[in-house]
Amino acid sequence: MPSIEGKQSTIAHLFLSLYEKNLAEKNVEIPKLSRGILGLAVNEAVNQYVTIRDKDPSIDPLSVLETTFMLSLRLFRLKNPPIILVRTFQASFKTEKKSPYSIVVVQPSTPSLDQYDEKINQNGKLLIIKKQAIEGVKTELLTVIKNLKEERVDFICFPELYFLNEANVYEILSQLGNEKDCFIIAGSYHDEKSESNVSVIFSPEGKWFNQSKIFKALGEGIKENPIEYLNVVDFLNGRFCVLICIDSEREVIREILKETLETGKCPLLVFNPSHTDHPRRSVELLKNNLMLLLSAAIVFCNTNKKGGSTILVPLLDLKEKGFKIFDLPPATKTGIGKAKVDIELLAKHRTSKQKGVVSMVR
Repeated sequence: MPSIEGKQSTIAHLFLSLYEKNLAEKNVEIPKLSRGILGLAVNEAVNQYVTIRDKDPSIDPLSVLETTFMLSLRLFRLKNPPIILVRTFQASFKTEKKSPYSIVVVQPSTPSLDQYDEKINQNGKLLIIKKQAIEGVKTELLTVIKNLKEERVDFICFPELYFLNEANVYEILSQLGNEKDCFIIAGSYHDEKSESNVSVIFSPEGKWFNQSKIFKALGEGIKENPIEYLNVVDFLNGRFCVLICIDSEREVIREILKETLETGKCPLLVFNPSHTDHPRRSVELLKNNLMLLLSAAIVFCNTNKKGGSTILVPLLDLKEKGFKIFDLPPATKTGIGKAKVDIELLAKHRTSKQKGVVSMVR
């Protein structure tokens, strides 16, 4: 095998051969690759390999190439973001509910990472809940619902890749939203047919609509389209939107939300269902990039492997710059975080252009 420090054309040929063979074995159509992206991947691979070779002589040059190739694809996407259009959906509570609103974050114990099947396609891989794990997920979901029956709940949020795309689950959550007069952000799921990551939002009226993930995570097998949609839900007393995982970190999303801020149509609540091993980093970015920017409450809901689910609200105290209502730790059982957030105070704070709000949490 030629040295990794050989000519770039030789390295590119080696990598493509491995890449094509790998996809062919999995019956995946080989995508057309941009020469510029491939060149960027190869250059970065060579640089990284030379840097770490002395520290780890056993490292596989082709594994480095594959990793840096995927990073290059991601970099290209960030430099060439899609056109994102904002759509507004009207939905409301059945009764006249007033702020503060009760928000519940569910950090489920299932499914664990080994309870997903990996489905490889030309974009990367999709995670699909294994058939033998489905009943466990349903049981846990029904337990959570039972525990919430006797209390007021206005919003319930589940994490990324938790939702079961089955007819009876739609029926269960639609009925729950109707009975509890609440909105349910039911996490998300990987749709094999459309190659997308879809979050399902149930309204108190028993209806539902979707929000697709706009930016793929590294190696995630979802399509990235030239035109994407960000859905904002207007529930009369305020607005909310759902940003799946890393969508909340993208500058183009922040710029769009800033535009809605200027038009008076910016969400007061941002839900961020996630599936990340780095919750502390995510929460810090949410605080600095969205909470302070929008004067909005941010609901971060992660899986229980690393935990960290929380709700962030802005505060008047500049020393604090924000407040975490709770911080659910990793656990072997389902964690539930509950809080009341005063949307009216958030709206007044934003309108008056103050730098924070006190007594926002009851």
